[in-house]
Amino acid sequence: MAQLADRYALENVLRDDGAGTVHEGSDKKSGDRVLVSRATSDSLSEARERLEALVEARVVQRASSPALARLRGGGHDESTGDVYLVQALVEGESLDARLAAEPALTVEQAIRLVAELLGGLGALHRHGLSHGDVCPHNVIVLERLGG
Repeated sequence: MAQLADRYALENVLRDDGAGTVHEGSDKKSGDRVLVSRATSDSLSEARERLEALVEARVVQRASSPALARLRGGGHDESTGDVYLVQALVEGESLDARLAAEPALTVEQAIRLVAELLGGLGALHRHGLSHGDVCPHNVIVLERLGG
């Protein structure tokens, strides 16, 4: 099992898209389940970009909203040059999986979902950040969308 920063055990690779990888894992210190996003050193060609990613991570920690996964930390892995962010693992189903499994949303369900999404995005925007990848795969639905 791969390790990161002597603290995180990296398990399943959930996504690997050339810019980095997203792993499911665990925090060896707390035992909590986490999601670790790593931007590879190849995709972060300049030290300045690595620094900006870390500064952005600190800002994200202050952007609080029930619609955002809690950022637990981040850093720079000296052994690989990768920058990583660690989030609490949110148990739920992606919006695209939910929509494939259930009939279309009602107007009320869609309004509630969009309002919650906008609340999370608004928290980021108030801190000068944008999500950059809002799509049904990245939206985790925590409860049934049914009436």
